[in-house]
Amino acid sequence: MFAGVRSFDWLMFVIETAVLALIGYEVIVGAVRHRREQRRRANLNGLVAEISALMEKGLRLRSTVPLPDSNWHLFVQPWIDSVNHWCEETNGFLATHSARASQAFLLVTDSGSVDNVVQSGGRQFVLLGLLRERYQPFVVQLSNLRRIIERPEAYF
Repeated sequence: MFAGVRSFDWLMFVIETAVLALIGYEVIVGAVRHRREQRRRANLNGLVAEISALMEKGLRLRSTVPLPDSNWHLFVQPWIDSVNHWCEETNGFLATHSARASQAFLLVTDSGSVDNVVQSGGRQFVLLGLLRERYQPFVVQLSNLRRIIERPEAYF
């Protein structure tokens, strides 16, 4: 069977086998990469869904800002406590998944530039004192969270 095979035939056989092995390797590596990317994308989509739920909760808090002349112990302090709890809950979730996302969420720069005039429920009022001091960083953190949702691959 191999009696009439020349050395050139053997060389061509080795080269063709090497090319076939290289093609097989590239196909397998491509499939593994694709599968890994699909898994990563599904994981990111799950994280974004959970972060979006936290964002919705924050937006609800933002829409329920109490009037500054409201009873402090009945309305204002519970709202501030709810915002603090939301911030801790959101940061806790982000920190368990990504230190970078947690740091980006907590980074509050130039919160003084946030407008302290609030429009909520058809009313417009100016925030003062401790209510304003908690509202302005809260709005910046909501903005930070929106940025994380828009570009999750940069944080996770």
